[in-house]
Amino acid sequence: MCRVVHPGNVVHPGNNGFSYCKLTLTLENSNDMRMDVMLRALADGTRRQILALVWREERTAGEIAARFAMTRPAVSQHLGVLRDSDLVSVRPEGTRRLYRANRNSVARLRAELAAFWDDRLAQLRDVAEAAERKSKSQ
Repeated sequence: MCRVVHPGNVVHPGNNGFSYCKLTLTLENSNDMRMDVMLRALADGTRRQILALVWREERTAGEIAARFAMTRPAVSQHLGVLRDSDLVSVRPEGTRRLYRANRNSVARLRAELAAFWDDRLAQLRDVAEAAERKSKSQ
């Protein structure tokens, strides 16, 4: 049994009274969160290179690691970030794991960014047209 005593804190009954634990709630649009995760993953140049490598064909982690001057565990960490962001998918084949770009996720990200830029460009156009109308009327 828990009870909230202050936003962010939850009280649990303990042996000799109460103990506290931190409770964090995030109220965000899941699409926004997914897009943030993808953009953070793509912020790293190595991960963008890995995504490019697996864009046209599946590759094993070893094949991917062979293209970089870093350890295989480091490449595996990058692959984990790409998997967690849903930009890359993995398919087991026997003892091998084959990585490929998740084109559907990339397409969704592109659509979100396009909508963002389309909206901002439309706002810029409206401001420019209003300024032009104002200057013609003076």
